[in-house]
Amino acid sequence: MNAFGKQLTDKIIMLEDGTQLGELYNVQVDTATGEIDSLLMDREESKTARDDRAAEVPFAQQRDGLYEVPAENVRAIEDYIIVTPPSRH
Repeated sequence: MNAFGKQLTDKIIMLEDGTQLGELYNVQVDTATGEIDSLLMDREESKTARDDRAAEVPFAQQRDGLYEVPAENVRAIEDYIIVTPPSRH
């Protein structure tokens, strides 16, 4: 898990169209299964998201100001964390 954590450090979260949303702040893990439930994204601290500041964040904002990105919306983790917006019903 240590190596995995280092892979995520300072990663920028962006939509598939290249819109940068923010920076990874933390992960929420299901303690029973060990699987990642969601990523917590910090928009304010992200240096690279400032250019896309006007972009609407399609994820729920928590009381602490962080955005919760469900794990099922993560498409790829490489140089960036690529996500899709939640489906609208």
